[in-house]
Amino acid sequence: MSPAAKGDETGWSERLRAGFRKLSAPSEELYAADLNRDVRSRRRFQRTPIADLDVRSYATILGRLTLVVFETGGQQLRVSAEISDGSATATLIWLGRGRIPGLEAGARLRVAGRVADRDGLFTFYNPYYELVR
Repeated sequence: MSPAAKGDETGWSERLRAGFRKLSAPSEELYAADLNRDVRSRRRFQRTPIADLDVRSYATILGRLTLVVFETGGQQLRVSAEISDGSATATLIWLGRGRIPGLEAGARLRVAGRVADRDGLFTFYNPYYELVR
């Protein structure tokens, strides 16, 4: 067998093994790997991994929304969301807003703002946000 043919065979078998690993991996592991691919692109936009945030600092993060809650009842309107980038999860809170178009679970978001500590979780209040496709 020629070296070129052997190289093709090796590449094919490696892709096949990677496919089997992907099929047998737990869904949480696949989700984290997908988020990590997003995080690896942070060099272009000067983003900070959520796990590396410092309270009271200004930071820009990129991740996927895992939970969005629109609170329209009661005295104060509020939108709460959780964002994850594969390294950790942060909470986003917009006060005085009953709904924000485009915010839904699974959406990729770039968020910038001051990092706060709320019950031991990194939290951004009224952050700047941008939907990322």
